[in-house]
Order: sequence, then C-alpha cells, then structure tokens
Amino acid sequence: MVITRQLRSVLCTAALLAVAVGCSWRRPVADPLEDTSWQLVSYAEEQVLAGSQVTASFQEGRVGGTAGCNSYGGSYEVQKDKVTFGALFSTKMFCHDPDGVMNQEQTFLNLLGAATTFRLEGATLTIVSTGGEALVFEREP
Repeated sequence: MVITRQLRSVLCTAALLAVAVGCSWRRPVADPLEDTSWQLVSYAEEQVLAGSQVTASFQEGRVGGTAGCNSYGGSYEVQKDKVTFGALFSTKMFCHDPDGVMNQEQTFLNLLGAATTFRLEGATLTIVSTGGEALVFEREP
C-alpha cells in the first residue's frame, strides 16, 4: 500500500489531534466532602455548648445533620476550595437546654448558609463564611 504525502499529512494531523484531545480531557475532581461526617467543635471562635451536638454529613450533593436542637438539611456544591450551600431547611422545635442552644443553632445555620471556602487538614474541616467567621469540625469516626 502506497501512502501519499497528502494522506500521510492527514493521518499525522489526525493522530496529533487525538493526542491533544486526550491530554486536555480531565476527569472531574472528586468532591472531598462526599461521604464524610463531622462534629462541630467551634463557630465564630466560640466553643460548642456543653451538652449540645452540631453535626454535618455530606452525601450526593446534600448536607444534613443536627444544628444543636433541630435537624437541618440542604444542598451544597464544591469547586476546588470553594463551597456553597443552597437554601437550608430545618425543623422548628424550641429547645431551652442547654441555655443558649437556640442562639448557637441560629448562628451555625447563618454561617453555614454564608459559606464561601473550606479547608481539610487531616481530621479537621474548616468552613469560612463571607465575613471570615469559621465553623471548625472534627471528623466523626
């Protein structure tokens, strides 16, 4: 089989194009929060109230947990070190024990809804809001 100069040029161009397309194709970056669960240890430089528990579990683009008194949930999206949460919903019970738990819960939900970035450092997740206030979590076993 004789390959003409023109056919050789076409084949080389096609091969180079195939390599270029293959090299530029990237798999989507995996969501580092997917299938993880966390317990809040501090918010806006305040320690979580003794006797209360605030959690966050991430799965299939959804976040949910307990905000100290009420359960909450919503959607989230991660792009590199950026995180955004969709409209969060929560149950509407009132808790009076421990004292201040409702204020803690409201602050937590407000900061989560205003999140802009996150950092994972070992077993610690830090979510930072637009005002620079941090939610610091430790990984649940």
